[in-house]
Amino acid sequence: IPGELLLNRRAEQQNGTPAPEQAGEKSEPAGDRNTYFLPANLYAEGGARLLISQISYFLSTPIHYYLGIDYGGIPVMVDYLGGITYRDNILQGNDYYGYFLRGEADEKPLQRALRRMQMLDLLVEAVGEKRGLFSKSRSLRKAAPYLDTNISWREMEEFYPSLSSLFSGNESEVTVLPGTWQRRIDGEYYYKAELGLISYLMTNLGKDFILPRELVTVEVLNGSGLAGIASKAAVILKEHGFHVVNVDNADSFDYARTQVISRQAEMGPAKEVAEIMGAELLKEEVPGFPAMVTVIVGRNFLP
Repeated sequence: IPGELLLNRRAEQQNGTPAPEQAGEKSEPAGDRNTYFLPANLYAEGGARLLISQISYFLSTPIHYYLGIDYGGIPVMVDYLGGITYRDNILQGNDYYGYFLRGEADEKPLQRALRRMQMLDLLVEAVGEKRGLFSKSRSLRKAAPYLDTNISWREMEEFYPSLSSLFSGNESEVTVLPGTWQRRIDGEYYYKAELGLISYLMTNLGKDFILPRELVTVEVLNGSGLAGIASKAAVILKEHGFHVVNVDNADSFDYARTQVISRQAEMGPAKEVAEIMGAELLKEEVPGFPAMVTVIVGRNFLP
């Protein structure tokens, strides 16, 4: 769930307060921070309890447990451990913390989240003296003030290994909340979720299921130079149920044949698109790319 997710605030049903406003009831954010909130705003206002209540309502899914990490403890713990080796460099507390927050200039939100998970994992290993965060050690007692959770230590010790796919940075193991990036009135970007798809996604989360076409994001690029051809191709894909997120020109108009390019490891969605378009199927993975599939419409395309 992107940290920039814009949430429509649900009112608390206590002491006769109004009934909750339905998430997504307004079609577009009005820029009113009293109505729409980022997760960080909710946490700052009411801590884990309020944030979990709002996310649970938004996903229509109960959230039973949480583990909160105070990032301010990262430089303290790194210095306590004498530094941590990251990418062949020994970093002290402030340097480690600074890179943890900043990352790379062109880093996508998912890449940033997975990198931070990897850096936290390195810290967890060091704090637990290579036996994991939840070993009973002096380091654990040092770290405890920076952790907030309703999970017992025994439960966390069993739960922690299940996060290994996040620590590996493997994006194919992550299900991204369906939605698109948009610009707010104040110029900042926010993430607008596709509310109609959330119920389906949450119902099937963790199962082996065929990704519905509504969740397959596609960009369509004009590589032929013929005016309006990309828009026509986009209409065809929308009629077949795909989620077209971008229509634009390609890098050139010299494409003789239409190409369909998978931007992720899983080729199934791109294969479906290629069959509909009668196009050549290629694979060029791009971590954090805004679409699962790119279609470059060539001169051979006949709408």
